[in-house]
This record gives sequence, structure tokens and C-alpha cells, in this order.
Amino acid sequence: MTLKAIPLKLWTRKELDTFMKDNLPVDMDPILQGKKAPPAGITKDILWNFAINLLRMMDKQQEDLVKTKSEEGAVVGQDRSEQVLKELEAMRECFANIPDMIQKAINGKEKTDDTGKLLNPSPKKTPQKHTLKLEKVGLEKWKVVKAKVRKTLQSIPVDGTSSNEEDTNLVFKDKSQRDKAEELLKSEFDTSTATLTTKKLNPKVTISDIAGEITTAEEVYSEILRKNEEIKEQVECHQEELKVIFLHKEDRYAVVQMSKKIREIVRKRNDRINLDFQIHIVKDRFHIVQCFKCQRYGHKSDSVMCPRRDSGDPVCTYCAGNHRFKDCQVKKDRKVDSRCCANCKSSRSKIDQLNATTHTANSFQCPFFIMEKERLMNRTAGAEMLKNEYSRKARDFLERRRTH
Repeated sequence: MTLKAIPLKLWTRKELDTFMKDNLPVDMDPILQGKKAPPAGITKDILWNFAINLLRMMDKQQEDLVKTKSEEGAVVGQDRSEQVLKELEAMRECFANIPDMIQKAINGKEKTDDTGKLLNPSPKKTPQKHTLKLEKVGLEKWKVVKAKVRKTLQSIPVDGTSSNEEDTNLVFKDKSQRDKAEELLKSEFDTSTATLTTKKLNPKVTISDIAGEITTAEEVYSEILRKNEEIKEQVECHQEELKVIFLHKEDRYAVVQMSKKIREIVRKRNDRINLDFQIHIVKDRFHIVQCFKCQRYGHKSDSVMCPRRDSGDPVCTYCAGNHRFKDCQVKKDRKVDSRCCANCKSSRSKIDQLNATTHTANSFQCPFFIMEKERLMNRTAGAEMLKNEYSRKARDFLERRRTH
């Protein structure tokens, strides 16, 4: 390596790419280009950051050399030059050992074999939920025995419950808590236990303004792969999920489900994706399910969770009356002051009850809509930062409304 090969400044990625290509060992290129997987525990970003730090050290050494020559003269400077060249050559050799050096830095006491695989990797914690099923205790029977079960389990924390027409499930955070609950309830109920691994949903996005020449979901899928090389590589080489759920032909938009990794690629491109002869804006999509009979969130009208499933009287979305939305006279007369949210009206919170007349049951401003959207964001992979930002804005809005 010569001093001419080391630039004084490496601020742009293009300059860095060129320098790494010229000076890194050949077998490191596929890793930095993303064509070859790095050793276990090492991400491409860690690799780049480590290389950048080494380059900065080289820059500092070169600046010191120039400064020494000007201050100490040519003779002393020549001796110093030889010393710096040796140090630079040692750094050059460091590039060949980047994986091992990073592995030691990020794993501490963990050791690797010759291939870079961890010999004693730390076990990954997979989110789990432990359930206790009360068999033959459907929704109606659960309403009867709920108070009795609450008293029996008064000292055991329960994370949640869910019921259908046949059974009721109690959810616990720890297996030990579930086992204690089973011991207390098995004399009264037929019980069974299960441990479920909770898996997050892959993100969904909406692609708008799709050209009229694209007429099917299959064509949208083909266009995405044809026009976006990075996404194509992830799908074909790494088996990442990409699925076009549907194409709305009239409004010209498509809903696409993709893996967390592909979503990150699109996000780095400022939420843009190429189709046909256009670049399209991509927006995250969280499909909120609302029952049109009871107006609650998280289920449909034919679900056992709907308290009005077998009743002929739905709750009005606009005024909370016992009629269908399309028959609402308040809506037809445009009496905005008479609108009412059914969910907030029946809420246990006094603040929600007071604010029930400020919006309808399907409003984006409804606290119950906000909670449901936050729940979906929590279940979606890679949506953590998006959820935090949404929650902050929602809290600010609700706080302003309460103070007025």
C-alpha cells in the first residue's frame, strides 16, 4: 500500500466504495456487497463502521506524517515516513482479519471456530405465551363462572382471556403461573395447557397510482421484481416473503405484504418503489377490523365476540342508536351536535363518556380506534418506531381535546 492510495477525506459512500474495492482482500468484497453472508453475529453495517474507523486511523497517520515532515525536516521526516508506512501496512493486514476482530469485540467471551461460527452462542429468547384452556366453557358459560374464577385466581396475574362458542383460554406470562392456575381450577373444570410461540405479522403496505396497463395482482408482483433488483434478490436468493394481497382496479392501488427485511429496503429508499415507468410512494397499511353491529374493534359481525350477533338491532355508527347507519335520521338531518360514539358512550372512563359526542364510532380520533391501531402495530414486525411516533401524536391530540 502506498500513501497515494489513502485519501485524506472519505466523506461520501461512493469514495468509500471505491477505496474498499481497491484495498480490501478479494474475499471480503462479496460480504460488503451483500452477495455473501458475513460470519455469525456480524451485520454489514458493523462491518462498514469498523472499516471506516480503520480508514480514519489511516487518515490521521497520514496527516501526522505530513505535519512531521514540515516541522522536523526531510531527514527526520524520512525516518518517520518509514515508520508510518509499516503501521499502515499493519492496518492493511487488519482488513483481512476484520471478521475475527469484530467477532471478539461484539461477543466478548464468546468463542468461534475456524468458520466464524459461535461455539457457545447466547440462546435467543423467543416470545411465548402460556395458555390454560377451560374446556366446554363457552362465552355464555364464561360470563356465569367468571366471578368464581376471578376469586380463585386472585393472587395469580392473568394477561388476558379469549372465548369462543366452545372454550375459554386464559393467557399467562410465565409457565409457573399457568401451572399454579391449573392446579387451582382442575377440580372445577376440564383443563388443558399449551405454550404458543408468538410470531409477529409481516408488514403490509399500499402502493398507489398504479398504471392502468397493470390489471392483475400477478402483474404487480412481476413488475416489483422486474424493476427492483434488491427486492428481487431478497425474494429469489433469500426466500423473503413478498405477496400481493389484492389490486383495486377502480382506485388503482395494491396492497402488498412483505418481509421485515424487504420493508427496510423500501424504507431506505424513502418509501419509494418502481413499477412500470413510474416511481410510486409506499405507505404502511394497518387494516382495522370493526364490527358493524356492535361497533367494537377486533371482530366481525358474525363473530362469537359480538354481543349483538343474534340480535336484530345493530348499533348506529353515527349516533349510537339502535338502528342501521344508513337509516340514521340524525345523519340525514346533518345534526353534528347529536353524533355519538357507541364505544366511548359505554366506556368505563368518565373522560371517554364526556367526549363521546365529539366523534363517531368509526372516527380516527376515537380512543378505541387508536388503541386498536397500536395493538396492530405492536403485532407487526419492524413497526416499533412507527408505533411510538403514532402513540406520541395520539396522546398529544387526546390531551389537547381533554383540556378544551
